Amino acid sequence: MKQPLGQGVTGLTLDLLAERIDHERQLRVASEERLLHEKELREQVETAVEKARSIQFNEYERRLEALNGEAGRIREVLEKTVPREVFEQYIKSQADASQAALQVATERRDASDRELGIKFDNQGQMIRALSERLQTWQGSLNVWRFLAGGGGVLGLVSIALWLLHPVPGQ
Repeated sequence: MKQPLGQGVTGLTLDLLAERIDHERQLRVASEERLLHEKELREQVETAVEKARSIQFNEYERRLEALNGEAGRIREVLEKTVPREVFEQYIKSQADASQAALQVATERRDASDRELGIKFDNQGQMIRALSERLQTWQGSLNVWRFLAGGGGVLGLVSIALWLLHPVPGQ
């Protein structure tokens, strides 16, 4: 069997070989372009990761600087505060003291009322008794005002005469 000129054993022609070689070159170029693109993407990722690490590092530094001396500030605050137990004991002692003071004041008022002979069964009686006392005091005050101020010179003379008047039986 005779083979055509330019045709190999495998049945490939020069044009076909040239086309396949050209195709292989295109694939190799595309592969190299893809590799370059992947390399660029990898570099971008590395740059982004480095930037993120830098931001994270700066944030850690900022937070650590904020925490520096915090233990001392906390210690100062704790030194200035009162423990809850001490405060609750203080509140209880103040309540006991105010209760005792109220009891003493109530006892003194009751003793004073007994001394004055005032016994109140209800609040209405107490209000009437106080009102009567007030009216008596206001009446006395009005007499003295009249004598001292309203009576003019005559009022002063009458006060002086009353003070100088001898008390009968003495």
